[in-house]
Amino acid sequence: MTQKPVRGSFRSSLVLRTKADGQDRVFYTHSRGERNCLLLYAAMPNVFDIWEQPNRLSYDSDGKMRHHTPDFLLTLICGKKVAVAYRPEERAKAEYRRELRRLADQMPKGYADKFMLVTDRSFTREQAYNADLFHAFSKSPDPDADSALQDVLSTRRTAM
Repeated sequence: MTQKPVRGSFRSSLVLRTKADGQDRVFYTHSRGERNCLLLYAAMPNVFDIWEQPNRLSYDSDGKMRHHTPDFLLTLICGKKVAVAYRPEERAKAEYRRELRRLADQMPKGYADKFMLVTDRSFTREQAYNADLFHAFSKSPDPDADSALQDVLSTRRTAM
């Protein structure tokens, strides 16, 4: 992972593999929260593909054309698409949320089935940490350890 501080932000690149192609791809993020968000989505079993910074959307905001590029476009296993905007909670003011609702209402058919705002309050520090660990461990699969763990889990009668 490469990290480069820019104007108080946190830029990084991550190599991830999605279910869509099974190939390593480089993803770039512009903040620590956006990186955490990406890692969380990459770890979710229902996420089939992730596209960072997809096509820019245009929308009318009280007679003025505005533009917004979502941070991610997720394709779920079921085929639905979700456009995601990440923003730190303290910067996700009411006006920004209203603008995103306008954008979601005017989003072209076929672009996504849903548009959602994700903030740093959408997930816990522990969830972000675990997603980071999952990413680190996924780089070096251990089929023997996976098999042994599966054997132990199959004998349990209660949830962990």
